[in-house]
Amino acid sequence: MKNLRAITPSSYIIAACALTGILSFSAVTSQAGQMKFLPSGNSTATAQVESVDNQDLLAAVPIPSSELPPALEKNTVFRAIANGGFFGQTVETRLLNNGQVIQQYIRINGNSTPTEIARISRQDVKGFEEFLNKDVDFGQFDQLSYPAPIGAADYISVTLSSNAGTTRYADIGSNQLPEALQQVIQNWETIVSSK
Repeated sequence: MKNLRAITPSSYIIAACALTGILSFSAVTSQAGQMKFLPSGNSTATAQVESVDNQDLLAAVPIPSSELPPALEKNTVFRAIANGGFFGQTVETRLLNNGQVIQQYIRINGNSTPTEIARISRQDVKGFEEFLNKDVDFGQFDQLSYPAPIGAADYISVTLSSNAGTTRYADIGSNQLPEALQQVIQNWETIVSSK
């Protein structure tokens, strides 16, 4: 269970379960590393938890300019775009300067409804901006991608953007990212889960 957060953030597991109609579930891990989500209904969804070597950092490669997302909107402080995985969904989550955390599923037909999933204080927004700009220098990761380890499958590609830059990583290798980027991801997950 301890590797689950590093490999597959809980917000993605919850999103995947919601997409399949599983509204409540419990997670159980066998000794073989098989994670089972036991829904309140009769079906069972499963996900294989991969073991990843923590000793080697992933090598960064440049993100081609054609793959960069649009610039942040004026009122957006930070954005995460997650796509891929078993369901192939795209989810955009944004932190606005007023403290709202807005999430929307990007649908093929273009229909999507933004939903507020969390809210933090304006002071916490400023603290997060300061953390990004001064504590970890998020700009050092601008236009760098940390691809999935060779042989990885069904991973989620996450693109993070702030005013300082954009970076991308594969969730399955998140424990092999530079420490500063891991801190950004951890703080972002804390913000997204704030109520």
